[in-house]
Amino acid sequence: MPTLPRMLAAAMLLPALAAASPPEFLVRNGDICDPDRTMCIRGTLLYDPDSRLIRITGRVAGSPGPGWVRILFQGSWRGHLASSVMEIPIRGANSEIVQHKYIPDNPAVRYWRILAISFEPDEAAARAKADQ
Repeated sequence: MPTLPRMLAAAMLLPALAAASPPEFLVRNGDICDPDRTMCIRGTLLYDPDSRLIRITGRVAGSPGPGWVRILFQGSWRGHLASSVMEIPIRGANSEIVQHKYIPDNPAVRYWRILAISFEPDEAAARAKADQ
């Protein structure tokens, strides 16, 4: 039988759980590619409005070599546009695991969308990836 302190703790926790926003899938088990499709990551891009964390998980499906993947996000808050860029270093090897977390600069924006994806070849990205 539940005790009074446990019941009170559960009652206090319920409103917090009810107020939590569900994570938003920006891409779910899909291709995250630059416009020319020279670089693609097959995976999931998820935004959690409560923690403000954008998370990408997947595998490189094609790349001309090491470089920086840049994903430009756009959101709005009270009619004002905001943007933020997530930069991900990759070695460029097929099937390379990509796991990266990012918190956008604008805490007031609760919902983001992908505006553009680009790839910039750069040997230094391979070293940055190794340092992670």
